[in-house]
Amino acid sequence: MISFIKIEKYEYQLNCNTKSPLTISLLRNNTVSNKFNTVITSIEAMSKLSGKMFDDHIFNFVNDYQKCSNEDDRFNVLKRNIENTIRFSDFFVEVNSIEYNVFSDENYKTENSIFFDTNDIKNIVKLSQALKIYSLVLNTEFKVTIEKIRDILDQFIAQLKAECLISKIISLIKTIAIYENKGKGYSEEDLNNIINKTIEYIAYNGLMTIDYKNNPIPYFAGIVKTDVKYGWKNKINNLYNFTDNENKQNYGSLLRNESHEKKRGDNFYLNRLCNISLSHLSEIHKYHNKNTSEIIEKIKYTSPIWDAIFIYVFFKTSKISLKTLKKIHPYKAALLSFYLSIKSNEIFNPDYKNIFELSLLYPISEPKNKKYKLKNVSQLINKTIKLNMMDLTCIGGSRVFVARLIENILGNFKSTHFCGSKQLFGRVDRGLPWL
Repeated sequence: MISFIKIEKYEYQLNCNTKSPLTISLLRNNTVSNKFNTVITSIEAMSKLSGKMFDDHIFNFVNDYQKCSNEDDRFNVLKRNIENTIRFSDFFVEVNSIEYNVFSDENYKTENSIFFDTNDIKNIVKLSQALKIYSLVLNTEFKVTIEKIRDILDQFIAQLKAECLISKIISLIKTIAIYENKGKGYSEEDLNNIINKTIEYIAYNGLMTIDYKNNPIPYFAGIVKTDVKYGWKNKINNLYNFTDNENKQNYGSLLRNESHEKKRGDNFYLNRLCNISLSHLSEIHKYHNKNTSEIIEKIKYTSPIWDAIFIYVFFKTSKISLKTLKKIHPYKAALLSFYLSIKSNEIFNPDYKNIFELSLLYPISEPKNKKYKLKNVSQLINKTIKLNMMDLTCIGGSRVFVARLIENILGNFKSTHFCGSKQLFGRVDRGLPWL
């Protein structure tokens, strides 16, 4: 059985049954060396499960590599052992007791989400296990050039038939980075630099330190969030670092169009808010013995209150593009309105009680733009809403502009069939009684 004994902080003894021990001297102060226990635990677990054939493979691989006198010979050893390394990694992931399917919940799969199925999760772990084995020789002073490492990594990916998976991981990194940047405000150039640095870090360092017992996706997300939160601080002495020119050359074909990733980031954020709102709504429906799914499925039209007010509140507070908000499905608009109502009621209720009660209503017929004329504009603006000239200037309009806006909203509501109640969704109303 394979085992490791720590001699010094960055020096280990590799033991393999009755064979003479091998010494592994790691590079100092890098991610893989500092998390080498993760590598040890994984390889020892593989040894326990796979037996003598795996033990011989590890010992002969490290021994042959250490005997090489030049880089070309070392590269030949790396290439020669690719197939068996992937075979052992594949066997380990497929037969160990970890239920990788629990890391892939179909309930979270949406049209615009980046979803990793069970096979994706397994392939990530298989790739990680193979890289851990290679770290026994590559994370030493006798490492080969980045071009050769890239060749080895490409062959690992090809053996696993995981080319699409890599693009999906890169897309995930970009989407999370764009989402996390909402509160940071990096320029496009700075954010792209952080994204590229994060991609190369995960590819050549982070993958080696994945715990095979855990879901790798939150691990990737944590790396991205940290890099965006604190800005990229060059991780000195990591196994491989690159110049900006290398980034553009090697990742340019894989990086997707920025606008597409912005859309993914927006949808990722919207879906999170919808899930929060849906969870709260389900709890209320459970209390009143109502089926949330049946109600949500009935929502076919967007409420005028969303089009007139709530959509702009989300646009201003979340930085989500107006184009994305205008294209969302009506049931998502209803969920987001409900979510906004919950949050806003805590602050504004009862001053804006009627406005937020509108979020509990949804149309059962297509809203029509029916003209509605206010009888006394001055009364409404001066005494009811109490807007002065400074207020009008701040909202960028005149008294006429405000009056027409209100007339448009009320006209749409007056001509629309709604389903709803003060408590939640329930009764059918023709128009609204207080209009």
